[in-house]
Amino acid sequence: MAEHIITEEAQRIAGALDCLKHIRHIENVAEHMPEEANDAAVYYDLQAKAGFYLAEAFGPMTPRQEGAFRALGEYIHLVLEAGTPCLDVGHWKPTVALTQAELQTVVKELAAAE
Repeated sequence: MAEHIITEEAQRIAGALDCLKHIRHIENVAEHMPEEANDAAVYYDLQAKAGFYLAEAFGPMTPRQEGAFRALGEYIHLVLEAGTPCLDVGHWKPTVALTQAELQTVVKELAAAE
């Protein structure tokens, strides 16, 4: 039984350290945003990629788990790049929580506001 616990502990620690490695990558991307990120479509694409990158690192998961990991990755990216978003209902949503139509609407609205 103790071997099983040690193995689980080693996996937990490895997962935590791997997660930190991926968060550092997201941090690097957020700190070095390209000029074209002023375009809403480019910005949201970079945010979505941050979420995808974090989820992809941890292998097969259920769609719900993938959504959670991707939302966390997008949140981390946004906090590092722009600050903490308002999480109240009706405010910020990660791109993974939007349909393609909703995302296109947001991008169009932001482009029109510029």
